[in-house]
Amino acid sequence: MTKSRVAILKTTPASVVADYAKLMDLAEYGKCLRQDIDVILKLNLSWTKYFPACSSQPWQVEGVVAKLMSDGFSPSKVIPV
Repeated sequence: MTKSRVAILKTTPASVVADYAKLMDLAEYGKCLRQDIDVILKLNLSWTKYFPACSSQPWQVEGVVAKLMSDGFSPSKVIPV
């Protein structure tokens, strides 16, 4: 079993999407996710109101998906729910 790991990075609006790739590398996400099985991305959404503290921010989702794609994950294996 892989130990939990936390990564912290100072970011800016201009670099936030790219910074998610750095965070994922710092957290060593590749030790926990395999490219040969489906990866489910759990999106936190509210259908009626926007709650910034508990909703998935668009730049978070974009950053994570961009990193997965650049690391060779198949789009058909990354499933948002």
